[in-house]
Amino acid sequence: MPYLTEHFANPASQHYKWGKQSWNAVEQSRKTISDLLNAGDPESIIFTSGATESNNLAIKGLFFKRFEPFHIITQKTEHKCVLESIKFLEKAGCTATYLDVNEQGLVNVDDIKNAITDKTRLVSLMWANNEVGAIQPIHEVGELLADYKDIFFHVDAAQAVGKIPVDIQKAKIDLLSLSAHKIYGPKGVGVLYIPKKLRPYYESVQSGGSQEMGIRSGTVNVSAIVGLASALNISVASINKEASRLLSLTRLIHERLLKELDHAFLNGPDLQSRLPGNLNFSFLGAKSEDYMLKMPNVACSSGSACSSGSTEPSYVIQAMTSKERAVSSLRFGLGRSTTESEVDLFLKELVKAVQAVRAKSLEYEMISDL
Repeated sequence: MPYLTEHFANPASQHYKWGKQSWNAVEQSRKTISDLLNAGDPESIIFTSGATESNNLAIKGLFFKRFEPFHIITQKTEHKCVLESIKFLEKAGCTATYLDVNEQGLVNVDDIKNAITDKTRLVSLMWANNEVGAIQPIHEVGELLADYKDIFFHVDAAQAVGKIPVDIQKAKIDLLSLSAHKIYGPKGVGVLYIPKKLRPYYESVQSGGSQEMGIRSGTVNVSAIVGLASALNISVASINKEASRLLSLTRLIHERLLKELDHAFLNGPDLQSRLPGNLNFSFLGAKSEDYMLKMPNVACSSGSACSSGSTEPSYVIQAMTSKERAVSSLRFGLGRSTTESEVDLFLKELVKAVQAVRAKSLEYEMISDL
């Protein structure tokens, strides 16, 4: 709050004391984030408007430096901002390999190795999937790519940071993206980790001044940056305790739903292996939107929040299983404030909604008769 009111100065104006106060706050936040993620050098932390901008910078900036087409490897279940950025570069002459995932939403490390060509310059993977909670084998991929000096490893860690341990140096990551609002920080601020050794290969996507080491021009959002550092500090401090608590709640939901509803399927990895607090179920027999209309007091979605306006079934679920499962899938997220009593109320409302919709569904009648 003080950086929204008292310490309002532009940190780029360091020639007077008020600007210096803001600059000190930004630099202290940069160091805090670097230490928590084991980034190695605080100046490798570049502040952006969020993971979407960071992902765009990590992918497009490599091309904009020399405008020489190269090969990119990713997976079919990446976030839209990664997939669309790669498609943008394909129009400019780059080539891309979109790897399949298994029924748990996981990519095969051998498939990455087999996809590498002499033109490959970037591998981009999300650490944890936002829809189904699949946690990719990032450390194994990092070990693989460490032997390829011309290939950069970019990780979208928006869902992972603050929820599971993230150590940039240990995972051998070259570029990493995150957003503050995924860990209860302010909306509209994020980070791109890009070490000094990689900057000669990158061009800023956004032209202007020399803020953020010349990688991302524009007046920095001081209050949001301070909020991001504070939120990350809180999340990392409670990461193990919170993961254990959320696992207990997700187990409760899983057991109750499978007991009270037939033709219900958990999408993604088992509860022990997925992102804490993430649940995604398919309730065959009707469309997910029909279930949602019967639950006005429950905040859930049929896919990514970034694609909430789309009427198409989740491309993530379709890549893992079938369109039938995707059409009837619902994504639920449990968070820091979720209590067992809230879970109990949620379960009652969900079961009631599914049963009410299915009672009028010809499709469910056909499934039940099989």
